[in-house]
Amino acid sequence: SPYGYVLRFSTGASIPTSTLRGVAFDWVANKALPKATIQAVDLRDTTLMHVTVADSTGRYELGGLPSGTYLVRAIDEKSPNRYIDAREPWDSITVILSDSARADLYMFVHDTMPVRINELRLADSVTISLVLDKPLLPSAPLVIEGVRIAKSDSSLIAVRSVMTGAQAKIAKAREDSLARAADTTTKRDASADPPTPPRRSIDPLQRRDTLPVLPPPEPKKAPPTNELVVKLAVPLQPGTTYRVTLSGLRNLVDRTGDATRLLIIPKAAPVDSTRKTPGEAGDSLITPPARAPTAGAARPPRPPR
Repeated sequence: SPYGYVLRFSTGASIPTSTLRGVAFDWVANKALPKATIQAVDLRDTTLMHVTVADSTGRYELGGLPSGTYLVRAIDEKSPNRYIDAREPWDSITVILSDSARADLYMFVHDTMPVRINELRLADSVTISLVLDKPLLPSAPLVIEGVRIAKSDSSLIAVRSVMTGAQAKIAKAREDSLARAADTTTKRDASADPPTPPRRSIDPLQRRDTLPVLPPPEPKKAPPTNELVVKLAVPLQPGTTYRVTLSGLRNLVDRTGDATRLLIIPKAAPVDSTRKTPGEAGDSLITPPARAPTAGAARPPRPPR
């Protein structure tokens, strides 16, 4: 059958009618994850497990469940063995099911190691971008006191703000929008432009698909981030080494740790004052033509045969 079928059987007097629905999300990627394994374990008897697989949009449905309390788990299986292997993203939630219930799951790798700094990037003289080796817990606050930037003589650099990468992009877009609104030199009357005719993107000879298309599900939890942007109160000096230390970083399993790494600012390239640029006094922009050999000029010897 092109529509598929559902086969249910019962060892009791009647078939249960409770239904569990939801969506399996990849929390770090901030999108629905198709083909995730969904398990519902009845806490009254943990030997009973109901299993299904999410569809291509990440949605799942488990029907025919008896009422009760369930441990619902989603696993992004790399090997289909119905178990959580190392480095496999997963999530679980406890659900009380009476008639129908919804349980969205947000899978991630449950890494208990503390967060470390992978890379330091210098956006400008007062902005440092830090790339971490694993995401941070979104609910954990970012405090200026948790960032310490010290020179080799242990003197500290004042920190003005700490933001996530997403927050820094929003702030940058807001600043650019305000700058464009204040700049009156590039504005022009848009009403003077002729109207642009709409462009046809559908072949009129091709039949249209009238089946409704479900929009992809949107996660309701904020995604975690592995990038921080630190703004300094004073510029960093070229040719200086700084030690960047982050304290109180909390990973997705709520384990707290510290991270540190050196930031080396390269020296500025020296300017050669003896080198002249074209057009300066003493330089000629026209190459003199080659002179013809005179009659008495010595000719180079012929190569031996």
